[in-house]
Amino acid sequence: MSVGTPVVAFDVGNLPALVGTGDGAGGVIVPRLWGECGLWRAAEQLLEDPLRYAELSRAAYYRSRDYLPTTVAETFVKAVR
Repeated sequence: MSVGTPVVAFDVGNLPALVGTGDGAGGVIVPRLWGECGLWRAAEQLLEDPLRYAELSRAAYYRSRDYLPTTVAETFVKAVR
């Protein structure tokens, strides 16, 4: 995401929060129940739509800035004070 590559991932763990859903998402979240074929299908659809790919690429880059090591460390320090 930090280089502007949208992510295609399953809806497991913290991935939906990291990638995002809806407007401003940095990629596509696929239900785990869809299996590998669902993941593959989502990736193909994304690659076939250059406008959507560009939109998610921009969003991925900007979302990744929230997870820079310095940003995460500052947030952690504020939380434990």
